[in-house]
Amino acid sequence: MVTTHYLQLNPHIQLCTGYSRSLLIDTHTSNYWFIHNDYAHLFEKNPCIQLKNIQQHLPHHSEHDIKTFVNLLLSENLGFLSPISQKIKTNPPQSSSNTALVHTISVETSQKMPVLEVETINECFGDYSAGTLVFHCLSTINLYTLLTHYSTSSAENIHLFLDYTHASAYDFKRLCKFAPKLKQITITLSPREKTDKKENCYLIYLTSESDQLNRKYSLLQRQPLIPTWQTHHNYFNKRVHITQRGEVKNAFEARYSMGNILTEHLRNILKKKEFQAYWKITKNQIDVCNDCEFRAICIDQRMLKKRANGTWFAKEECTYNPYICQEMGDKNYLTLNQCGVYCRGQGFRIDVERFIEIRKRILTIED
Repeated sequence: MVTTHYLQLNPHIQLCTGYSRSLLIDTHTSNYWFIHNDYAHLFEKNPCIQLKNIQQHLPHHSEHDIKTFVNLLLSENLGFLSPISQKIKTNPPQSSSNTALVHTISVETSQKMPVLEVETINECFGDYSAGTLVFHCLSTINLYTLLTHYSTSSAENIHLFLDYTHASAYDFKRLCKFAPKLKQITITLSPREKTDKKENCYLIYLTSESDQLNRKYSLLQRQPLIPTWQTHHNYFNKRVHITQRGEVKNAFEARYSMGNILTEHLRNILKKKEFQAYWKITKNQIDVCNDCEFRAICIDQRMLKKRANGTWFAKEECTYNPYICQEMGDKNYLTLNQCGVYCRGQGFRIDVERFIEIRKRILTIED
């Protein structure tokens, strides 16, 4: 390597810095690599840096460690060397639609057909070509009638949520062949976890425990980078949920209704400032999430609360602890409270002495 050459990240690589470590995310493949925060901070301050100058910026890292890191970037196509300093501008994510009010519409349904009309769905999706329609089936229903009716909508994908006790009533192979738009069926309260595929549809069986984990921390399966993660919420953005009674909420998990489509047009409810407020909360604004290296790809579904001082937090704790890089089920996992990190309605606080002691203990065990 020529030490006078300049090192920088490729345009398709996104950097997400966490408290304990950072992530390099390949936006083409959704693969990611963990890197030391020192290297992440180096690129944040010096997007294009000469090889010979790296050591003086990172005096605590050996020449061997730095060479290993540079080789990783080059071998995995994460970065490149150039004989001259050059600025490569990454294009901001372009909106795939100018007229879409939402990208995901979820609806509760039981014996009766949902109250949401196909025309309303089409109007809300606008020219968005990848809209997803989600049905939460609260009882055993005629899915063929449901899918026949809503397959005429402009939704590209249809997902179903079913209780395991209702699942035996359906022939999933026949159902998936019948409805090409059906891309995923999630069966909750299953006695065991399982993933299957029928035609172009995935069948995902979740136990009660894994369902809760999935709602609080979505990296059980690898997620692609969310293009709007720095400006909008990864889950709530452009999402709406309709209950059986026509109540309009931000999501299936939300408690509060923002209106009712039986008395007001859905489009008008979606345009309300208070409804879209959840869309614009970024992970960078949420306590604990803003210290997590996964915040660019995580789609957790926990409801958020706003403190009087304007800061945001989740009452339910995530199942991943970014301060010790452990998730629930790992041998060395500890909750935030056990680490001396307290995130409550009164505010965010760290018991520094306990925090340092726990981190030192965890790092010693891992070494």
